[in-house]
Parts: sequence; structure tokens; C-alpha cells
Amino acid sequence: VQEQLTGNTAQGGQGFVLDGFPRTIAQAEALTAMLEPDRLDLAMDLRVDTADVLQRLAARRVCTDCGAIYSLVDSPPRMAGMCDSCGGEVVQRDDDTEQAIGRRLALYERQTAPLVTWFAERGLLAAVDGAGSPDEVTARLVVAVDQRLGLRLAPQGDPGAARPSVDASTAAPSRDDSETLRPLEHRPRHAGRPEGHR
Repeated sequence: VQEQLTGNTAQGGQGFVLDGFPRTIAQAEALTAMLEPDRLDLAMDLRVDTADVLQRLAARRVCTDCGAIYSLVDSPPRMAGMCDSCGGEVVQRDDDTEQAIGRRLALYERQTAPLVTWFAERGLLAAVDGAGSPDEVTARLVVAVDQRLGLRLAPQGDPGAARPSVDASTAAPSRDDSETLRPLEHRPRHAGRPEGHR
């Protein structure tokens, strides 16, 4: 991670998003130290009901050849067991079985859920509703980033329109409705903020 972040800064990067890292408070503390004198701008907690998490993961399938991801509920392959893109075999991953999902959720409760409080105590947490389509959730994530960075909140081409609101309070959500901590957005203090940043 440190090598990637150093390369991003050295190449004049405008910031970065980390997905699935850090997973523990110790990792978050190490990341904070690694970034000094810069800092993290935002940590987003995708709130998803546990029942929805179980359904999403249990329905997920992946192509063994190209890695394409399918959902038996929302976007199944056109032909059962065959990838639409490359014709490879579409299977359920070992860690998407009901037993494996149970272990992952238990691990989350022990190691990752405390990060919600850790980021909230530092004023970095935005809780984002993770229910709905990928486009709907992405729109909420964009709003959370824009609100934190002070960017304009109207969609491009429609300056009078408002985007949906996001609960950017620092109050930690209950663990029952949290799936996992997701993106972290960081912008070096010396970097400008480009127009239309997403």
C-alpha cells in the first residue's frame, strides 16, 4: 500500500480511493502515520442490512476465466453456468457459500466494525445507504465525496438540480446494518481540486 501511495503522490496524483483497506484499527493507525503530513479526507461506511448482504453474496457468481461477476438475482448469465463475455465457466466462489459468509461476518464484527467508531471519533465518517442498484449507491458515494471536499452538488449539465442527500454525521451506525467499510478518499493538502472530480 505504501509503495502505491508513494507512487501516486510522486506522479502528481490527485488523490486515491482505498476499497477494503484498512480492515483493522492497527492498519488505520499505520495508514494515518504513513500519509503524514497529509491526511485522509473521508471514510465511507456502506450500510446494508445483514439479510441483504447474505442474499447478495450467496447469489454472486464469477467466471473462472475472465473474472466477470454475475448475480443470480439481478444479472445472471444468459446461459446458466457460462460466461456471456468469454464462454468460461461461471461458478460460486468458495468464500461465497453460506458457511463462509457467516465466518466473514463474524470476522467483520471482531476486527472491522470497530473502525466505524474509530473514524467517527475523528470526524472522518460518512454513512452511506448501500441498498439499491449499483448506480444508485454510486450516486450516493459521489455525493458524500463532493460534500466532504466542498465540490458543487448539482449533476453536470443541470446546475439547478440537487443530488440526493447523504448522512455525513459522525455518529457511528449500529453494527446490524453495516456491511463493511469501503472507500477512503484522500487528497493531498497541496493539490488542487479538478472540475467535475468524481
